[in-house]
Amino acid sequence: MVTPAGARGTRAVGGVGPGPRVLLVRGPRGGGGGDGDDRRRHPVAVARARLGAAHRGAGGNATAVTRLNGGAMIRRTRLVVTAAWCTAACGGDAVSVRNVNPEGSVGGIVVDAQTRAPLEGVSVSLLAGGRVFDPEATDAAGTFRFTGVPAGDVIVTVTGGDGYNDAFIRGTLVSAAGDYPVGNATLTLGPIGLLPKSGNFRFRVLDQFGAPVSGYPMSVELQVQYVDFSGGPPVARGQIAQAVQTDGDGYATVVGLPDFFALGSVNDALLVFLPPLDADGDGIDEFSGGDAAFNLRSLDPTPDVVLDGDVATALTVRASTIAQLAGAGGATPAVVQPTGKIDVLFNLPIQPTVDVLLMDEQGVGIAVPTSALSVRDDSLTINLSPLALDFGHEYNLALHAVAAVGERFAVGDFAAPFFTVSTDADVSVIGAQRDPVTQVVTITFNEPIGGIGTSLSGGNCVVFFGFDINGANGQGDAINELGNPNCNVTLSRDEWDPPGLPGPSGYTTRWQFTAPLQTGGTPIPAGITVHLLFDHAVSQAARVERVDGRAVRNLTFPLP
Repeated sequence: MVTPAGARGTRAVGGVGPGPRVLLVRGPRGGGGGDGDDRRRHPVAVARARLGAAHRGAGGNATAVTRLNGGAMIRRTRLVVTAAWCTAACGGDAVSVRNVNPEGSVGGIVVDAQTRAPLEGVSVSLLAGGRVFDPEATDAAGTFRFTGVPAGDVIVTVTGGDGYNDAFIRGTLVSAAGDYPVGNATLTLGPIGLLPKSGNFRFRVLDQFGAPVSGYPMSVELQVQYVDFSGGPPVARGQIAQAVQTDGDGYATVVGLPDFFALGSVNDALLVFLPPLDADGDGIDEFSGGDAAFNLRSLDPTPDVVLDGDVATALTVRASTIAQLAGAGGATPAVVQPTGKIDVLFNLPIQPTVDVLLMDEQGVGIAVPTSALSVRDDSLTINLSPLALDFGHEYNLALHAVAAVGERFAVGDFAAPFFTVSTDADVSVIGAQRDPVTQVVTITFNEPIGGIGTSLSGGNCVVFFGFDINGANGQGDAINELGNPNCNVTLSRDEWDPPGLPGPSGYTTRWQFTAPLQTGGTPIPAGITVHLLFDHAVSQAARVERVDGRAVRNLTFPLP
């Protein structure tokens, strides 16, 4: 007979706590002595007898054992036998070590989720670790019980049969309290409310034109599998998934649903997952997919799902060399080689005929031959090589494209500016004119510059004159004179804005300012040097730059 340590008739060895136990093999009791009797006596008794005999043979009858430890005398009034010592003292008696596997019981109550009445004869099965327990049937009170269940995670399956939906409940049979194993642990579930299969729900699926969609497969998900009454008020647990398909009239039916008015506050949401739909089989989805939700306690008289095709049938630009065509890139200019190409990717295949309008910064049209265009499915490529575009210029591109989707057309109009790379090392003034009446000076640069909004003024003023404007005390004592830190001349963008295009780009070759008058009201003489001190702007956001992001250096030119 094998008895766990600590049980009646044995002693725990070495005060071993929870975890592995030392099992002592007990022999039959009987009289006599010697090795033959030793094999029949309890190992601890044998160890004591042998140790006592050795002590008496040394001339003493003391029952205590004395041990020296570093000069100090320690007395043990009880003999502590370790597992290894016991093996030696017992003359080879067997010692085995085994893990303790706590077991317990799992039980619960099964009721009707709508009436709360106990359900008799419901089949309940249990999976605990690698062990599958035979199904048990609930009694008249709706209860079930499994015993000898290994501690740990368990899965309880309640099979509702024809009248109720199944329930799958996961729980944990506690195996320990802290570091100590627990024997005869219990796990009580429920009351578990099964959902009656008493009702159905029918809805209709329509396309973007309002016509029924037949043979359309969907999956639905009810947001409750069973009702948990363990905390008092009903709580929805789990989900029920079901596959449905529309009939010839576009109707789909979800079966086996409970009466949600009888369930009270339980979650009544039903989710319908809608796959993409290509109704005419042309490889283009009229509906790109989505989902719909119904609350089964608050339904419309005719619950419908409309597969709205607006998302899939609105023609858009997904990506392009000119990011602004796709509504991306913000104010960042698109810069291309004048002999390169422009790619445009649409969200739908487009018709072979695409209208392309190309104009320069001033709105002057540039002919684009059809040989420069290539259309393949949803992509357009514009070859710029035959267009003879100039370096360092701004251009405006407008597109008109059409896609055929199902029985209707998707039309898209897109426009954005772009720039060609500059081959000049620096920005320079290549022309200037002054209106003799208004004193407005128009400057022309060799390439578009900007990135600062519409104008530079106040603390960001950059226009200074190498001239004694007030005619006193020399140059630099008056505002707007070179050498004076202040100026009040505003430098503004004078960008062309051709009609029908995306509007100003924020970069232009043409800028303007109004030259101040001398004291006495006479104009500043022509030929005076004008200094554009772009680094004088206080705000970093007011630093004028080229289209590739490089800052424009300070410039000078003679006043016209």
